[in-house]
Amino acid sequence: MHRSSRVVIKVETDRAVQEDIEDFLQYLRVGDTAKKRHTSRNTVLAYRNDVEQFAAYLHQQGFNSWDVTPLDLVNYKRDLDNRYAKASTRARKIASVRALYRFLHQEQRIQRDPAKMLQLPTPVRRGPEIITVEQLEHLVAAAKVDPEAVGGERAKQQRDFAMLLLLSSAGLLASEVVALDVEDVTPTAVHVRSANRGRTVALEPAIADILAEYIHVSRPFIVISLEECALFVNARGGRLTRQGFWLIIKHYAHKAGLDSVSPRLLRHSCAAQKLQEGAELTNVQRLLGHAHMSSTRAYVHPRLIETGEAGSGA
Repeated sequence: MHRSSRVVIKVETDRAVQEDIEDFLQYLRVGDTAKKRHTSRNTVLAYRNDVEQFAAYLHQQGFNSWDVTPLDLVNYKRDLDNRYAKASTRARKIASVRALYRFLHQEQRIQRDPAKMLQLPTPVRRGPEIITVEQLEHLVAAAKVDPEAVGGERAKQQRDFAMLLLLSSAGLLASEVVALDVEDVTPTAVHVRSANRGRTVALEPAIADILAEYIHVSRPFIVISLEECALFVNARGGRLTRQGFWLIIKHYAHKAGLDSVSPRLLRHSCAAQKLQEGAELTNVQRLLGHAHMSSTRAYVHPRLIETGEAGSGA
């Protein structure tokens, strides 16, 4: 794959072409003074790279002016397709050419704008990354409570196991997990509080039992103040932070032989797994708290990633 460079391409072109390029870049720098808009220095440099690359292409094709046909520009677009894998890169370069021709036409330096109907490449929307069901199970298993653990150590392990189960089976965000209060948990569900909207997530009986055991048996070993309402507390007895939660996930991911595992990756994996098992899109939408179905539909075609030792055997 050809990789783009910030190095400006120097070619022998007609002096008028070079002057047009400089005038175009100056136009970008000044911008629309009436609307007090201007183009940043880095953006202007990107435009320079793109239009000089285009000028180099025209020179190689035997052109010494901007006088080309729409078909010539389609051929340039095809050339970009062969050289750049990223649609966003190709789209930026085509947009630069379109802006150049728009300027030239406005300044009456060309009689017609051949780039007027040139379409931008459509970036391919890639589905969210996930890990396999086996990897997810391996991660949760790594957090299971050691039968020989006692006291505060057992309590922390029970907390970690309950959090991982919530994340991997209920699709909660890390911020939602640490924001949970004890009163948000019922024998059959958890009430998730969110910045935009709250929702109630039903719990599988096994997970409800583990949460109940943590609340009534393990949590009292960790919490210090009876006034602390947080469901998941840290070693100092206060509410667990997102950073602390992330470190816990990282610890068990390492223990399970998985790399690059984050709370969001587990949420993605939970959603994709439920859809693969036949869950309705609307049900998964409610589970995740998505406002729009399009957000949930992205999980229909996720991207499976290889991660760590567990991934190699999955």
